[in-house]
Amino acid sequence: MSTWIWPLKAETLVFPDDVCSFGAVRTHDVHTGVDLFCELGQEIVAVEDGVVIHIEGFTGPNADDPSPWWNDTDAILVKGATGVVTYGEVKSLVKVGERVKQGQVIAVVEAPVLRSFKGRPMVMLHLELMAPEATRTWWWKTDGEGNALPMPSDLRDPTSYLKEAAGNLFVDFRLEDYDGQAFRDPSAKSKPAKWWAVWGGSCPAQEPA
Repeated sequence: MSTWIWPLKAETLVFPDDVCSFGAVRTHDVHTGVDLFCELGQEIVAVEDGVVIHIEGFTGPNADDPSPWWNDTDAILVKGATGVVTYGEVKSLVKVGERVKQGQVIAVVEAPVLRSFKGRPMVMLHLELMAPEATRTWWWKTDGEGNALPMPSDLRDPTSYLKEAAGNLFVDFRLEDYDGQAFRDPSAKSKPAKWWAVWGGSCPAQEPA
């Protein structure tokens, strides 16, 4: 198995809650990657050597598959020894065709993917792993009527690679312990919402204020 390094430079090794893990069944989709919560301005490094094969609009009104209820972010696809690693919900700092080294800064989390704060983290790296022949991401691909398509057979679970990279230092994230201070845009408008009705997962003890 290829040896990865942690993709968030100089960041606490926090794993997501169940809703943001690979394969999590949500109300409108099945999660295709792992969301790693972080602060605004977080630098993203390549987990392994590779070549940038594609950069696309990932979320937001200008995305290749528009999601206007979110902010505009990029996805960077890097083909390496493990397969194709997608670094999503970021601002790209590299170009297609560029060779990148393990540990090289390739992106920054410039904006939260969510437009308003609804009581759960809104700033993150969305990381996917796909087979070597993959050329595009699969996040939020629909049938034209808003229904998510089944995940493709070339999608892989990156969790084991991430946990190996983290060693014994990672911390499991528990939403019931979340105080709303970290992993958010402090300037974003707060919008009370029953997020679990949209994302799935468990209802917290109290509805976000």
